[in-house]
Amino acid sequence: MITEVNSGKTLKCDRHPEANAVGGCIRCERLVCTECKIIWLGRVYCRLCVDELAGIEARLAVQRESLREKETQPAQKKAELAQKEIEIGKKEAELAQKEIEIGKKEAELAREEIELAEKENKITADLEALKKAVESMTIMQDQDRQRRKVSVKCFYHPEDDAVVGCVRCGRFICTKCKTIVEEKVHCRTCADDVSTSQTAQAAFFEIKSLFREKPEIHKESERLSLQLLKRNINDDIDTKRV
Repeated sequence: MITEVNSGKTLKCDRHPEANAVGGCIRCERLVCTECKIIWLGRVYCRLCVDELAGIEARLAVQRESLREKETQPAQKKAELAQKEIEIGKKEAELAQKEIEIGKKEAELAREEIELAEKENKITADLEALKKAVESMTIMQDQDRQRRKVSVKCFYHPEDDAVVGCVRCGRFICTKCKTIVEEKVHCRTCADDVSTSQTAQAAFFEIKSLFREKPEIHKESERLSLQLLKRNINDDIDTKRV
């Protein structure tokens, strides 16, 4: 393979016959002049081979890049799948957390339903007890009405029904015995006592005012009262001696 022209014979370039050759392409073995000579990777090439090799190298580079991309795509897809799996795991964890919260809420609702059922049962029991109490009270009231239907007789007239009670002595009296004194119901006996008491009180106040106006009458009354008291005491003593 010709790389350099060292012989004394002058050789011409294959592409430029007018130019002297200075070497040969190690790939195609063509003679090259200084214009066509290209040193690539420490070796002599012609321009055409270099262009071809450059194109091949470029294609190879593209192919290598394509292969590299194809090689990296599975890794990227794996990374994307891993990321998606992580996201799915997060979503599953969130769903699990939500399911736990839903379970707690369902448990709370169940507990509240139990409490409501207990309260309803208690209210129902209280209502039943209240109904029984009302029924019992109604029966007692009916019995009381039945007892009250028994007529009460007048204290002074047993043959007549009583219509009211005296506010002073509490005796039941009929319409004949009913007397109003100071806007209050009295029997005749209590009405007479009240009237007598009022008369005596009026007389007492009258005598008291008389004594206040005439003191000498008061003194004479006291003297006569003392004499009468002494006489009664002496009579009582003589009676006891006998």
